[in-house]
Amino acid sequence: MRMSRLKTKLAKTRPAKTRPEAETGFSLLEMLIVLAIMGLMLSLVGARSITAIESTRFASTADAGIASIRLLRAEAMLNDMPLHVIGSEAPIRHNGQVRALNLPQGWTVSGDNILISKTGICSGGQLTLQGPSNRRATYALTPPLCEPHRIETP
Repeated sequence: MRMSRLKTKLAKTRPAKTRPEAETGFSLLEMLIVLAIMGLMLSLVGARSITAIESTRFASTADAGIASIRLLRAEAMLNDMPLHVIGSEAPIRHNGQVRALNLPQGWTVSGDNILISKTGICSGGQLTLQGPSNRRATYALTPPLCEPHRIETP
């Protein structure tokens, strides 16, 4: 009788096993499959994020470079002297000072040579900025204020 009471007490204090030991947790194969899927998803998201960051950086640098036209207009009016903004590497004859756009190293500009008179009137034209990654942005500068408008290129 004592033995049966002891067995009953032991049965009450031990946790009941609901699963066999072989079925507890995840197997190594299941863990590897989940990790492979997560790695694939992260690589896809990472590649798109890098592309978006590079695209934004290119656009902001190009916009900042072309916005320096406004500073050149102000300089021409303050110094009472016409300015020529060089859009190509070709030498030009002029009666004023020659200026280039303020662009980071590795960037190039091509297109029309733009004249800004001493009163700030701009001749207008088109400039194409090319970044170190060979991406291009083309801008139309509309006279008389040299307002830049980006031209979408395919």
